[in-house]
Amino acid sequence: MAEALRQLVSEVREYADINRLYLDRGFYRVHLALTLEDLDVEFLMRAPQTRKVQQFIDDHDSDTFIAEYEMARSNPPDGPDVSPARRRSASNTR
Repeated sequence: MAEALRQLVSEVREYADINRLYLDRGFYRVHLALTLEDLDVEFLMRAPQTRKVQQFIDDHDSDTFIAEYEMARSNPPDGPDVSPARRRSASNTR
């Protein structure tokens, strides 16, 4: 999937500038976030609705906040050569 994302970004860049990508929960994978970082693409990725994420949201008093969130892989990656998780900035608007 990371290679398909690389090809897609490369192809789009031939015709248009990419300011930012907005990705749904289906793209929430460490290796995809690292791929976008390697391609120097700014992106906003929705987090899955899990108990851990919900607790993270509930721990904040404000409806809108920006916080450090670390993506962590719980299952093996889909493809080869995946680097360790990096810290991500995450924002939430309820």
